[in-house]
Amino acid sequence: MAVTVDLLVGGLANRPDHPSVISVRPEGWEDIDVNLSGGGKLFVQVKERSPESQNLGAAAVADVVVHAAMGMSAADELLGESRIVLVTDCALGSGLTPTGWAITVSESTAPEDLAALDEAVSRRLASADSTPL
Repeated sequence: MAVTVDLLVGGLANRPDHPSVISVRPEGWEDIDVNLSGGGKLFVQVKERSPESQNLGAAAVADVVVHAAMGMSAADELLGESRIVLVTDCALGSGLTPTGWAITVSESTAPEDLAALDEAVSRRLASADSTPL
């Protein structure tokens, strides 16, 4: 709920550190579909963890990405300006760093760590019997 409100209020208020949001649609407790003013879309995956849980490393992030991508594919939303966003209260591992709303993982992650994430996503897609996205 807090992430949905933050996206809507920050986006409508034109905060420079937020995407330009025109509408949000919560999907259960952990997913939020966001329509952007430029026609793009965000598929936000919210993952809350207990304080004693371990970091979310490349494997856990890959699980989130593949889950969202499969849903996007089923909704025919893979093309265009759609992006997957992970919001978590957990620390990230595997060299991944928080990006905020303004930059992407590929812009903030060292090439070798990004390659590890890409490999983890590819393995999960292969095990889901899917073609690469």
